[in-house]
Amino acid sequence: MLELLSISWLEAVAALLGILYIYAVSQEWPIAWPAAFVSTAIYTYVFWDSTLWYSAGLNVYYMGMAVYGYWQWTYGNKAQIGDISSRSSQWHVTYVVTGLAIVCTLVFWSEQAWLDWATLDALIMVFSVMTTVLVAHKYLSNWVYWMIINTLAMLLYWQYALWFTVGLYFVYLVFSVFGWRQWRKRA
Repeated sequence: MLELLSISWLEAVAALLGILYIYAVSQEWPIAWPAAFVSTAIYTYVFWDSTLWYSAGLNVYYMGMAVYGYWQWTYGNKAQIGDISSRSSQWHVTYVVTGLAIVCTLVFWSEQAWLDWATLDALIMVFSVMTTVLVAHKYLSNWVYWMIINTLAMLLYWQYALWFTVGLYFVYLVFSVFGWRQWRKRA
């Protein structure tokens, strides 16, 4: 019981930092990235403890992307507010097909398909990895992908009774719509 309380406390802190991250990203504030780093470091532990291996691995990746995103937004070629761009429909088809092929390969290769929710966990991980790159490069379409990913993540984390995380992904879903609107005005 004590371990459950400590996980819930850590999960709550990670969720609050995640909310700070998504709001700061929607406003194009570079402080988003340090908040993301700490949140994902905590979530790496929470997901590992919950045997959500793909989610834990995803959060290790997020820590690295937090460093990359901060650099990109403060020193890189996307340091200007409103420097938002888009991609063609053909590019999006290739993006989705590539992501699905990676998910299928990953699940087949890892032999995790027999685990409850492993395929959904892998799908969320793969598309989150790919979409985080879109955020760092300020592609408007990232928000649409996040709307889908966040909805699927709420379903997954509901199954594992990670209630703060379900709440966080609901907030992420709302901010995905908000962020899309904000960036669309600036694009």
